[in-house]
Amino acid sequence: MIIDVETRGAVHVLRWRDGENRCNAASMARWHEVLGELEGIEGPLALVIVGDGKYFSNGLDLDRFAAKPDEAGPTVEGLHRLFGRLLLFPAYTVAAINGHAFAGGAMLTWRL
Repeated sequence: MIIDVETRGAVHVLRWRDGENRCNAASMARWHEVLGELEGIEGPLALVIVGDGKYFSNGLDLDRFAAKPDEAGPTVEGLHRLFGRLLLFPAYTVAAINGHAFAGGAMLTWRL
């Protein structure tokens, strides 16, 4: 799962670089890990979220859920929790929507 953060002073650029950037158990765990790290920063903080390549996010990882159906419920719960965290995130937060944003990925852009 490739979600990394580049720091430019008080601005942190979160890049989701995982192909179609689909929401699955691994991506939700990484999102929450990164947000937890950023929440620990004291002082001014701004967050820019961007995808990579053709996709900002292609939504839920339905192919993975077909292979691992037990991951679907926890992933959707993690995505809903992510929406809430971003709504309440203690920083100015924007999405630089670089490409396609479908379903849950489009909902993610609306939260920012």
